[in-house]
Amino acid sequence: MNEENEELRKFTDKPGGENDELGAIDRYLKSVRIEQPSANFTQHVMSNLHRASAAALGLPSRNKMLMLAGILVTIGIAILLLAGGAFESVTTITVDQEILPNNQIREYIPTIPFNGKLVINIVILMNLALAFMILDRAVLKPWFERRRHA
Repeated sequence: MNEENEELRKFTDKPGGENDELGAIDRYLKSVRIEQPSANFTQHVMSNLHRASAAALGLPSRNKMLMLAGILVTIGIAILLLAGGAFESVTTITVDQEILPNNQIREYIPTIPFNGKLVINIVILMNLALAFMILDRAVLKPWFERRRHA
């Protein structure tokens, strides 16, 4: 690396304007030898491909497995809360009293019904879809890849 810096300094030590700098860079690039890979580079890479594929097909990553476990625990807790009746009642959100105090709007704003059970069911379904996607990517795909290459 120091040799290249000295060569570059040798070309750029001449005072001058922008054209001199471009000329110095041009002369430097012409003097640098282009490196070539070894003759057996391709054979070496091809002979080591089986090692890379075997390493890639190892156990599923720890983070993916922890995420899958966390999603399953969340789904379990949500199902237990649903079974216990925690979300049975329908809640209403009244915009008149909560958001707009002092009767700033004279027209009647309707209340918004909020069904907690429906929201929790949607969250559970989304978590199940996410869990299946992670299960597919983290566990099933590596397992089937290992079986295919075995």
